[in-house]
Amino acid sequence: MKKLLLVFFLLSFHFLSYAPNISIEERKQNILRCNLFKDISYIVSKDFNRTKDIKRIPILSPIDTTNLQKINSYYGNRKHPFLGIKKYHHGIDIDSKINNPVMATATGYIEEVQYKKHGYGNYIIINHGNGYKTRYAHLNKIIVQKNDIVNQGSIIGYSGKSGMATGPHLHYEIIDGDNTIDPISIITSNKSEYIPKLKNIQKYIDLYNAIV
Repeated sequence: MKKLLLVFFLLSFHFLSYAPNISIEERKQNILRCNLFKDISYIVSKDFNRTKDIKRIPILSPIDTTNLQKINSYYGNRKHPFLGIKKYHHGIDIDSKINNPVMATATGYIEEVQYKKHGYGNYIIINHGNGYKTRYAHLNKIIVQKNDIVNQGSIIGYSGKSGMATGPHLHYEIIDGDNTIDPISIITSNKSEYIPKLKNIQKYIDLYNAIV
């Protein structure tokens, strides 16, 4: 695995430095891969065969990291805060005030938009075209429609407390095929590293978009 990651890094550097005929978009991808190598090596090791377009891997924070403080509830079995019973939690609950912008964590198209009074409340599902989908729930406002194309980082709605929620937050899921997976597992195996790594990823992407 270490050899695979080393080859990946060297190839990215090689194409970035010595391939004048590659497209601007390919140059952007190579710059991004080089800048993010340290923080995304864990991601690449799992998703290299799935897609070569990092913009279609849900690695961006769904809440701008300047507003990202803590995770209220993690993936897995837990006592449901509303029902008071043990219930499997298929995503993570990100602490958020009402009307914080919610962003697409990867490029894709809007597969589903729902407005509900119960359960997930107002929610969006994005299909990223590589087996991954993401869900953004308990929204106060949705500004996209079904079949819209959205880019990684595009604002798709605003956080809230619609549906079955005890307070304002964003419920965020990653769906892999027919099953949900822990969103933290895409970024790191250590929960305590999740928010710092999201902040690093957003910082690099912001710099990359500003200078290229």
